[in-house]
Amino acid sequence: LFIKNSSNGIVPWDSIGTVIEYVALDGNWSNTNNHGDPINAYFSVLDLTVRYSKFRNVEGTAVIPIASWNNSRHNPRVFIYGNVFWDFNTGDGVIGYAGSTQSAGDCSNSEIYNNTIVGGSGFSSGIACPQGSGNTIRNNLWIGNNTDSDIRVGSGATITHNGFSTASGDGTNAQVNIPTSIFRNYAARDLTLALDTAGGFPLGIPYNADLLQTVRLPGAWSRGAYQFGSGGLAPSPPTSLTIQ
Repeated sequence: LFIKNSSNGIVPWDSIGTVIEYVALDGNWSNTNNHGDPINAYFSVLDLTVRYSKFRNVEGTAVIPIASWNNSRHNPRVFIYGNVFWDFNTGDGVIGYAGSTQSAGDCSNSEIYNNTIVGGSGFSSGIACPQGSGNTIRNNLWIGNNTDSDIRVGSGATITHNGFSTASGDGTNAQVNIPTSIFRNYAARDLTLALDTAGGFPLGIPYNADLLQTVRLPGAWSRGAYQFGSGGLAPSPPTSLTIQ
């Protein structure tokens, strides 16, 4: 899908096992009368997957707000990986919802891996699931954002191997002070990698392919949505050839 200049682009409320992939959303908007979020994932999204998608010049509470009312059928659990978010304006973060006593950012046991997050503005460019638990956040890149990239994902969280352009970053094995020159053309928003990142945390299928379906290999796992170089797709040299 390519969705341009919408308010709520995709609304998977009260769903189980929804997969959103290879989607581009551009110019999403909100105002006083229209609550705009590119993927509006409030209210009972169990096992929602968002992968291999691009979000540009969008705004809302979050690019992907995630929450549930206290009487929701099930609490949210999401799998968000291999996406690129750039030049967005959000209230609570790129993913999640800061919450209130009745409606809270309580996604739990979620996995957020290998996303590239660039040029965010508003209140926060981070992740907000403060009342959740058991969430895992790995291998994401926060570069050149105009607001904080705090990762607030509740108790029992695993936060490792993320990258930041700031002097400090959340979690263990964080890579910090990453220059924008790590991308091929930051000004033009070509966010493929000109230089490799520090090694990311290797993951299994289906997380071992980047946005372009380049296979990532343990020991050469780039952080962010794009794998550096050819990854694992280069074929082996042919053998037993004859010329006739």
